[in-house]
Amino acid sequence: MIKNTLKPTLVTLAFLMATSWITAQDFSFGVDATGDGSTYTMTAGFSPNATDGYDDGIDSYAPPAPPPPAFDAALGWGGDRYYTQILAGDGDLSEHVYDISLAYASDNLITISWDNTGWSDLMSSCWLQDSFGGVMFNVDMLTATSLELTNPAFNLLKLKVTPTDYSPPADPSVSITSPADGETLASGDFNVEYSVENFGIPDDGHVHVFVDGAANSYGSYMVYSTDPIELTGVPDGDHSIMLQLVDTSHQPFDPSIESTVNVTVAVDVPNTAPEAGFTWTADDLTVMFTNTSTDEDGDALTYSWEFGDGNSSMDENPIHTYDAAGSYAVSLTASDGELTDNAYEEVTVSDPGDMPEFAVTINTAGGTSNYPLTIGVSPD
Repeated sequence: MIKNTLKPTLVTLAFLMATSWITAQDFSFGVDATGDGSTYTMTAGFSPNATDGYDDGIDSYAPPAPPPPAFDAALGWGGDRYYTQILAGDGDLSEHVYDISLAYASDNLITISWDNTGWSDLMSSCWLQDSFGGVMFNVDMLTATSLELTNPAFNLLKLKVTPTDYSPPADPSVSITSPADGETLASGDFNVEYSVENFGIPDDGHVHVFVDGAANSYGSYMVYSTDPIELTGVPDGDHSIMLQLVDTSHQPFDPSIESTVNVTVAVDVPNTAPEAGFTWTADDLTVMFTNTSTDEDGDALTYSWEFGDGNSSMDENPIHTYDAAGSYAVSLTASDGELTDNAYEEVTVSDPGDMPEFAVTINTAGGTSNYPLTIGVSPD
């Protein structure tokens, strides 16, 4: 008895579509055959890298069938048994006929089923027939999804596949075009520019924006156009920016379709010039200078002194001795390496002059004696 049904039972020979589309005639579909507790997996299809014979690394042979009664299944091609037989994807759009060899277990029951999603794009026809050319059954595998066999006389089936020249659409993609990966940005306010390929926004979906792995908090998280995405207030430091395509239900694709760049935000704070200043104390011809310069940014400062007598110093707090008394215009230049400031003071020093020279003699008398006492000042 032959029963064409939509619900598989017991033993299943499942055609599972597993595509890896590169060019036309580059696809495969798997065949799972299960009976009496055993499962055999077979694969048919086309590839531009295959021939119509055995290809090492692509095809795999099946061993001889076990003695009956035992369940068994294998593809047949060119008189050989295969678990995998991929034919040449060479542009030949004619019908290709595989054999499927079956052996029944004692329950005499086999159910063949398949998932034909997308098959009509890849094949103009796909028939599963008895070995008599469809006299007993002829199943259109592009519309039906299963076939149940209970007669062990049907131990050889015909799998007739006619491929199309279908070229599947290219995969969608998203690419951040600005800022560049590794770029340093002088402001935390910037735009993210991007492009998409083979994906319509908003008809096919939209974009989710992530900064540092979290939903964007510096602007829009969900974006429904390809206009530049404005980010505002991104703090200083290293950041990752990722755009992910999602479908109209806000769900990401599997695998995820995304683009990521890493950037550094380094806000350029304007430099403030230092403020130069000093005080001084004179001791005759020697002057002690105290530097009071400051820098609002906390930058390290360097100093340059001009003492007004042709001498100079790079010390922070110099001590200078003049050769002669007088007034001198002293200048101090303070620099943070980028900006400078100057301070000026008139410094007056005096010559200690010659020491006075004098002597005083005092005569003292008492009793019968005279005592002269002399005091004074002498440079000697």
